[in-house]
Amino acid sequence: MAEQQSTNTDAHHRFLGARESFKDYPCNLIQSEQFQHELDEYRKTLSDDNREHEYFAVRKRNICFWDQADTAGDFQSKNKINDVDLEQLLPDSRPDPIARFVFIYSRSSRTSLSCSRDQLSRILTHHQTMAPFLDLVFKFRERAEPETVSAFRHEDRLHRSNSVFELQNLGRSGFCIQHCFNLISVEYDIVAQEWPWPLRQTATYHSFDPVTGRACWISLKGNDLISNRLRRSIPVHSLLQPSALQTPERRFSATLLIHLIIFHWSVENWPKAVDYFDTRVKDHIDKVEFGPVPARAVPQNATAFVIQKTDESKQSSRPSTKLSSLHAIPQVVKRVSGKMHKGLFTGTERASADNQEEKEKRQERKKWGMNINDDKMFNLDEAQNLVQLGDDINTYLMVIDQSVKVINEITTRYSDLLESPDFKSHINVDECQVDMAAFLSKARQLVRDMENNAARLRNILGILESAKVQFNMVLQFRNIRASENFAQSAHESARSAMVMEHLAIKTKQETVSMHSITILTMVFLPGTFLATVFGSGILRWEENGDSWAARLPGLVFFLEICLPMTTGTVGIWLIWNWLVKRKERAGFWRTAEVV
Repeated sequence: MAEQQSTNTDAHHRFLGARESFKDYPCNLIQSEQFQHELDEYRKTLSDDNREHEYFAVRKRNICFWDQADTAGDFQSKNKINDVDLEQLLPDSRPDPIARFVFIYSRSSRTSLSCSRDQLSRILTHHQTMAPFLDLVFKFRERAEPETVSAFRHEDRLHRSNSVFELQNLGRSGFCIQHCFNLISVEYDIVAQEWPWPLRQTATYHSFDPVTGRACWISLKGNDLISNRLRRSIPVHSLLQPSALQTPERRFSATLLIHLIIFHWSVENWPKAVDYFDTRVKDHIDKVEFGPVPARAVPQNATAFVIQKTDESKQSSRPSTKLSSLHAIPQVVKRVSGKMHKGLFTGTERASADNQEEKEKRQERKKWGMNINDDKMFNLDEAQNLVQLGDDINTYLMVIDQSVKVINEITTRYSDLLESPDFKSHINVDECQVDMAAFLSKARQLVRDMENNAARLRNILGILESAKVQFNMVLQFRNIRASENFAQSAHESARSAMVMEHLAIKTKQETVSMHSITILTMVFLPGTFLATVFGSGILRWEENGDSWAARLPGLVFFLEICLPMTTGTVGIWLIWNWLVKRKERAGFWRTAEVV
């Protein structure tokens, strides 16, 4: 007996030393299953001054304690705990309450906890919280994306050797089961209209003393949803009434019910979120399957197609029209998608329409689809939306699968506890069999509900993948037709080039001939002019040829006739040339309008 008292006194002194060195948590734990280097790494991360603001709020403090001191009274709560309150709630000489809930809030699941580093270290040190709980604490930090990874850790101290860590002043036997886990679910956010079902997380630490029946809960949450549910559940469920917590077995059964309350939070909102995904996917499916297909989607004239694509390229190169070229894609895709719709999609739809009601529904959707603005169909923005929606569904599927895994691990752990000889040595498991069976049954039902939601999401994802395949087929057909048109245009251009080359050679030959004629004309033109003048009789030569005389009336008569004729001829040529050019300009603009 003296040796036992000496051992307990030593444990108490070690505990007091741990309280004084609370800043060294978790290296100050009086017992731990982690290696020393793991504890050192936890302490280094927790005490890093550069990262303190990442994990802990600078000013705002929001810690709440619920304590049930005995079975005769209700829970006593104290909100917004400060350092002085913490000293009073965590004494070193008064027994722990029968049940304690510590709620540490944050502004959201993607922000730091609303407590200081010292406050958290004091709380975790006083309750000798297992070090792996810090892995879940560090998930609450300033971050751009929500947490998507769940985890479950546990440490049991049920062997008789743990009796040396008994703390009689605190009412702790030295034996305990403890575990921590986090669950991720969806909560409706009325402010986030674009994505009203964001991911939210909650982290929980739980310890239970099988000898004294004392339980401790530490809950981390971005709001007070869990605490409000517990507050409403305690007066309703008889198992949670203070008067019902008379024995360790009844208190153990109460902890199982609290687990179910937390599990239910992780399940309840998924059906509505899946419905939202279903609606979003159907919107995209309707666009792919029932979108309008105007005849101008694929140009019949290859030259017009090339001009169109050239104009789109010019527009896409302008900084002020960013992404404008993406919306030009429907000009090519729609007619192609129409052929696919007639040749592939319609056949599948008719094969799947088992009754008249389904056919009428599809006809209504087709009419709806024809009212969609076709300029917004089959563009790259739509492709990006499909990809992003698929990524989001995969992320939510991963979250559900991990939550199912955590719940299964917890239920398996409690099933193993009932078969553990060490646990049976402290708890009469026969008194807990009914409550344990109810716990396992309800937990399995929640798991089945989660799996059903996951199955629905996988089905929706399959439909979405089918839509992505159809969309890619449309784009591939568009590329094929575009290549055909470019090839046709290139072929016509090559033929035109050959004709132009032939015309150029012929023109060159004619130009050489014209140059020869022009040179000969220039050589003989002066002589011809002089011969004409001399032969006209205007100049008269004497018979001996020594002198000549000009006949001025004849010269005047010649000029009166020659000058008007020359002026009229030049004028007629100018008018004819103007008319020809005008006709050419009119024909050019008509061609441009048609293109």
